[in-house]
Amino acid sequence: MTATAIDPVLDPPAGPTHLPQEAEHLRISLSHTGGGAMVRLAGELDIAGAPALTALLAHCVEQGRDIAVDAADLTFIDAAGIRPLADAQARCRRQGRSFRLRTASAAVRRVVTLTGLADRLFGTADAARTVLA
Repeated sequence: MTATAIDPVLDPPAGPTHLPQEAEHLRISLSHTGGGAMVRLAGELDIAGAPALTALLAHCVEQGRDIAVDAADLTFIDAAGIRPLADAQARCRRQGRSFRLRTASAAVRRVVTLTGLADRLFGTADAARTVLA
């Protein structure tokens, strides 16, 4: 992963951003579109990568952005990886913003389903059924 010249969490640029982080098996990219943020995740999201994702999602929420997450390229996720997603969804809901896990790999769908968070993270029961199908 390449580092940017600015701190992408504190001062995110308008275009796509690749965030430097300690978790060598997780790649996070961020792009802004209007009032929203698109977060793309690839690799493995576990306890090592969760803090970087937590910080990024918290910053997006603080900026008042709607958040969409593309997790189609995540090959692994555990409970520590689900936590930042669930926390961001709850914070968005409290602020009247939207949060949606738009695409998810089979590994992510399995863990989201097992944790009972499908309706919350995918947005609606109908959206959850579509993504989980």
